[in-house]
Amino acid sequence: MSSVSKEKNGKIGEVILSRVEKRNALNLNMILEMMRIIREFNDDPDITVISVRSGGNDFSVGADINELLDMNRDDAINFRKTMRQLTSAIRDSEKITVFFLTGFSLGGGFEISQWADFRIASIDAKIGQPEIKIGVNAGAGGNSIFPMHIGYSNGMYLSLTGKIIDAQRALDLGIIQDIVQNYMEYKNIIESLSERDSRLITGMKLAMRETWKTNFMKSFDIEEKTFIDVVPSDESKKSMEEFLKRK
Repeated sequence: MSSVSKEKNGKIGEVILSRVEKRNALNLNMILEMMRIIREFNDDPDITVISVRSGGNDFSVGADINELLDMNRDDAINFRKTMRQLTSAIRDSEKITVFFLTGFSLGGGFEISQWADFRIASIDAKIGQPEIKIGVNAGAGGNSIFPMHIGYSNGMYLSLTGKIIDAQRALDLGIIQDIVQNYMEYKNIIESLSERDSRLITGMKLAMRETWKTNFMKSFDIEEKTFIDVVPSDESKKSMEEFLKRK
């Protein structure tokens, strides 16, 4: 079974994380599959909204720690290169991009969602960037894009403590834009969005994204270098192994 599947319903293209038995822990194959489907939807003139959600209870518990444990420097470079391609496909999309965060929405999985236009969470969502607890930094932009959403101090606090917060706190901070009770409520929202004029969507996105685009990629480059330096280190491997023993 594929770790990522897709559905097309009218003007909505849905990307569905399907590695449910691993709570959608992200490995390189999943990232490549997500990128392939998002690019396919980006090229589809009939689609207005790209929605990303889980096929199970948890959106994603973050990067697959077992895969991180096996990474050498070249692997880390390749991982970040692929992540950059995926996040660029989301960031540069002319569609409305929305992530539906359910259950545990952590680490790299949550970080990928931050590149979308907005995030909607279920009432039971638990959201955070706990990478610090396994001795690594963000793997998908969380040290660079996160403070742009919620401010420097909030971003630093949540990243350094690794604290996991509930949906209401995430809404208060501006991490998410709405809370729903279930998938049907979420679907009603994206169906209404899918009827928007594609010309307006493109123009509004270009204008709004230009306001924070100028120095952002420099920040992303710094985060990437840290990841490549840290993940293959003995200190990080030890932290990851200790974390896995506690699970």
